[in-house]
Amino acid sequence: MNDKSVREMKTTILKLLADPTIGKQCKYNLIRPDSGSYLHTYFSGLGESYDEEDVEKADKAFEELKGNGYIRSTNTDPHTDWVVITESGKEALQNEAYDDLDSVLSSISPHLVEVRAGAWAAIDAGLPDGGRHAAASGRELINQTLKLGAPGHTTRKDRYNHLRKKIHGRTSKSELRLFERGFAFLKAQEDLLSSHTHSRSIPPIQRVRDILATSEMLLRQLLISTK
Repeated sequence: MNDKSVREMKTTILKLLADPTIGKQCKYNLIRPDSGSYLHTYFSGLGESYDEEDVEKADKAFEELKGNGYIRSTNTDPHTDWVVITESGKEALQNEAYDDLDSVLSSISPHLVEVRAGAWAAIDAGLPDGGRHAAASGRELINQTLKLGAPGHTTRKDRYNHLRKKIHGRTSKSELRLFERGFAFLKAQEDLLSSHTHSRSIPPIQRVRDILATSEMLLRQLLISTK
């Protein structure tokens, strides 16, 4: 059992690549499980293990960082994918905001980023009751995002609509229908998370993971303008 999260791996990879004594590195040197890798050395220095499960999380973290433009290939070697941290990666490390949703949540309240991170950390930890803890954090993420993003409004729908108008402005009839369905779906996800939080039986991790992913998709739809 291992309690490191994908988010922790992202932080560590960015810290390593931001270190001028390390500079550019290839994925293999960074994440491989043996004692010669940078992640193995880093966690060993903290007195922590670094095993195959950690490598899987590190691999996911590496690819997501690359996909979000926080690290990039140098394209200097036809056989090895060397990468460096980008300016946006340095900014992400400083703000601890590792994707577009983190960034917009942080602009509302840094606390929301912590809540989101806590939900996924509970999923990644592999603990027997991790699903329940993740569900509780996911429910709080939805509730607090609406509450902190639209202070002065009393109902979830009023808060949702306030944010929709603030972020997206005038919308077409088809877009408005999409947001109306989005609200109903987001409310349903919050209700599902609440039921798993208070359920006597332990909720399946994969089920909670899917609800969290759906909730984040709906929050992105609401909070991030595509115009």
